[in-house]
Amino acid sequence: MKIGTLEININPTFPVNRMLSEEKHLAVSDDLHCRIVVFEQEGVKPLFHLSIDTVEIYITYRNRLKAGLEEKLGYPIDLITSATHSHFCPCLTTDTAYQDFLYDRIMGSLGDIQYTEVENPGFVYQYHFFDKTGKSRISGHDSQHVYAETLSFFENEKRLVTFLIYNSHATTMRMHQGDFTSEYIGKCIAALKKQYPGEFFTFMLGPAGDISSRFTRQSQEYEEIGRLSGLLTEEYVSQLDSQPEPKPIDRMIYREELFGLDRAPVDLSTMEMPEDLSPRERETIEQAKSGAMHMDLGDQPMEHLFCHWIVSPEYSMIFEPFETFSSYYGFVDKEKCSLITISNGFDHYLAGLEPQRITMELFMDTVTRQTKERMAQLFADWSAQKDVEK
Repeated sequence: MKIGTLEININPTFPVNRMLSEEKHLAVSDDLHCRIVVFEQEGVKPLFHLSIDTVEIYITYRNRLKAGLEEKLGYPIDLITSATHSHFCPCLTTDTAYQDFLYDRIMGSLGDIQYTEVENPGFVYQYHFFDKTGKSRISGHDSQHVYAETLSFFENEKRLVTFLIYNSHATTMRMHQGDFTSEYIGKCIAALKKQYPGEFFTFMLGPAGDISSRFTRQSQEYEEIGRLSGLLTEEYVSQLDSQPEPKPIDRMIYREELFGLDRAPVDLSTMEMPEDLSPRERETIEQAKSGAMHMDLGDQPMEHLFCHWIVSPEYSMIFEPFETFSSYYGFVDKEKCSLITISNGFDHYLAGLEPQRITMELFMDTVTRQTKERMAQLFADWSAQKDVEK
């Protein structure tokens, strides 16, 4: 096996759109990156994972990247794109010039990927409940599924690459406030690179649809990102410094499925406005009720690409495009599976199957309950690695 890594600086060199806006901005508070990890195994297509500091990556752009990578490389690949979902990055959805800039940066940097020959590959996966940085942002609700996770790949006892996973929105500051920033993600990675020289770190977002720093942050200033990321970094260090012996990797498997969706208009007529809302919750619900967040069913995709990356019989990852609520972690075997969101496409909030009180997120959830039940079953089956060719 070969493992390749590359970190590309993707700071804009010209004014670009802020998130879902045509307001132009250029300055950055900290560097933005596209982080690439490649796994090459004999007899199968190489697997590329791209973690990009942006709020969302639609499937059309992911497909453009895949076609470009295959043309540049001269052979087919499997590709997973994952957005870090920082709300303070250039907008890949509305800024076509930045789309082209990022595409050219990635294609022009492929020759810089550093490959390591790994004769005895192994991995360590760990997770801990961690809500010091992110909690449920819905008043009166405590999520039981907020996890800091680390997935490390080894050559014998030498740690080479670690995927950091956390399921909390990167939304410390107010919308369109300050300069571009990769938020807690970039600060955690920068701190870990300094503490563990020569190792490569990247990031994936867990099911964070209902999780954010709304009730953990002490302010909405840029400096607060540093405090919150420091808490999360301490947790990652604790995991990295207490890793057990790596488990061997025999053969990794990648599979995809086009998952069909049923849509329906959002019906909130029977829901009342709770009395115990925070000011921010009340503000966002009023915006949603005014139609600012209305979802036109005719514009919504009727299928999505779901992906399953099986590292070993003891661990795998499921990649899907929604802003999925944390309760969906209840459908997987957490000892053996991670759920990675806003990957290989983008869609809006996916609320849980449990009874819901009215929230802003429900105004943007047009997926039927029956579809959610099928999705939950798919997560459970893939977590158990059913129907996997041994």
